[in-house]
Amino acid sequence: MEAATACAPAAGTTAAAAVTAPAEAQSGKAAVPCRAFPIPPASALSYEAYAGCACYACAKPLTTGAVLVGRAHGMQGAHDLGTDVYACL
Repeated sequence: MEAATACAPAAGTTAAAAVTAPAEAQSGKAAVPCRAFPIPPASALSYEAYAGCACYACAKPLTTGAVLVGRAHGMQGAHDLGTDVYACL
């Protein structure tokens, strides 16, 4: 039986390394909700966003109130790397 894996950044990476929201959203203005941003390819997601533990747009940890936005698509040869993508409220 495997232990549940916790979402932790890979060595040498930060939560906001791959995808960040535009400056308007980061400045504190509630202009556009995170779920309105286009979903990037699976290869552009951070480790936490790919695992479903962080918002794909702003990299905020998702503890409660996450919204399923859609699916990030990706392939590596014959392997499907697609994953469900979540956003904060």
